[in-house]
Amino acid sequence: MTTYRVAEDGSLIDKATGEKFIGDGRICTPMIIQDIAPYKSPIDGSYVGGRAAQREDLKRNDCVLQADVKGDSFGKRKGVKSEKWAKRLGLPLIGRDI
Repeated sequence: MTTYRVAEDGSLIDKATGEKFIGDGRICTPMIIQDIAPYKSPIDGSYVGGRAAQREDLKRNDCVLQADVKGDSFGKRKGVKSEKWAKRLGLPLIGRDI
C-alpha cells in the first residue's frame, strides 16, 4: 500500500519514491471517517466504544446492522445462516454447508 506525506504546498508525496501524486483531474484525497460515539449495546447491554467494539459486539451476538441489510429483504428472510436463529425463528439454514 502506498503511503504519502503532505508537502508544504499541500500536495501528496509518495514516501517511498518521493514522486508527487498526480491524479486524473478529480479531487483525490484520503478519506477519514470519524469513529462512532460510545453507546450501550441493545443486544446484551455491554459498553460499545467504537467501530471495532461494534464489530465484535455484532459478531459475538450473531447480529448485523440494519443498514447492512439490502432493500426490502429485512424481515422477509427465507432462511438464516445461524443455527441458533434458525431454531429460534423456525427458519431453514441458508448459505452454509449443512
